[in-house]
Amino acid sequence: MEELHADMAKAKVAKNEITYMILFQCYFDGGEIEKALKFFDVFEHSEKPAMKHYKYVMHKLVKAGCFQVVPLIFKNMIWAGNKPDRFAYNVVINSLCKLGKVDEALKYTREMSEKGYPPDVYTYNFVMEGIGNTTNLEASAKVFEEMVANKCQPNIVTFNVLLDTFCKAGKTAQAADLVRKMVSYGCSPGERAFRILMDAFGRSGEVDAAHTLVRDLMKMNFYPNSLTLNVIMTRLNKVGKPEVALELYYDLKAAGGFVHDLITYNIIIDLLGKVGKVDEAWKAFEELKLEQRLVPDHYTYNTIVVRMAKVGRLQACFELIKEMEGRNVSLDRSSYCNLVEAFGRAGHIDQACSMLREMKASGHSPQMNTLQTLVNHARRLNRLEVVQLLMPELEQAEMRQYRFCASS
Repeated sequence: MEELHADMAKAKVAKNEITYMILFQCYFDGGEIEKALKFFDVFEHSEKPAMKHYKYVMHKLVKAGCFQVVPLIFKNMIWAGNKPDRFAYNVVINSLCKLGKVDEALKYTREMSEKGYPPDVYTYNFVMEGIGNTTNLEASAKVFEEMVANKCQPNIVTFNVLLDTFCKAGKTAQAADLVRKMVSYGCSPGERAFRILMDAFGRSGEVDAAHTLVRDLMKMNFYPNSLTLNVIMTRLNKVGKPEVALELYYDLKAAGGFVHDLITYNIIIDLLGKVGKVDEAWKAFEELKLEQRLVPDHYTYNTIVVRMAKVGRLQACFELIKEMEGRNVSLDRSSYCNLVEAFGRAGHIDQACSMLREMKASGHSPQMNTLQTLVNHARRLNRLEVVQLLMPELEQAEMRQYRFCASS
């Protein structure tokens, strides 16, 4: 592009509006913002850019994250005699809010209204997001009330921005009420809304409130889809509440109309195994295999292998390993470790050692606890040759663990 521009200058070919627009687009699309702005500056001084040119440049700057330049371009646009429209106002308001200059953004919000462009949902969302970064709940609530009073319909982004603000401030009860309000406004809380909320509930320890909220939403005829449910269950599991996650899952399943995806099955199998319901976990696994639209993946198989190994269901483990081989699915490190430990507990030391060798051949290093468990069971069964073989490796693992802890 630079060579072409140089050739044009050498040949004394005058640049026109189309030439400049091509240059802007090429440099913006190539991420060369400074060069794009340099040519726009030349364009401003040699031609008279129209409103569309200023709007194009501001839009590209926002997409590139160069928010600090947008207010300058906006002012140049006005000095050039152009009257900003709603789009131009929204772009500069968004940029100012991203820069933390909310008061200046609010001035433009009032100005656009005076100029005959009432703020729309995008305007309000930008302002609330800017205020939300300061966790000023009162100001955020005030803007939301103004929005509703002006008959501007909130959308999913509006509620997510407010949710984020409430949750950052630790106001989980107000956040939960806001989700209920979302449904009353016809907005379906999606995975982002629940991810924000569940993280806040987890931090505050109010996990049961999440279950209550979802039940309330179900009474309002809102049912989370599989994507949203997966987020909720994962977050509940993360804060040590697998039982609550399962209870919620069964509530939704009983309500009917819920469609599982593969991730849902994977989570359920893991949760059931975690709470000791391995028969139900196996049943869920078999149910998944009957689904014509879904196929168990690497995570599914390794999850069920781990859960079966932990309770000593070795026959089931053998069947799973054979099935995995047929599907070209590999055991992961966790599966290998749990299988080695399971064989050791059952007194099958030779099989445990064989699995350990296979594990290392597959590129996985055994955990220190796995080696210690196998050594303990070998010693219990007086398999001293195995103990002697494993001790050097165990000592090395212990040394690595010690160094890791010391460096931490």
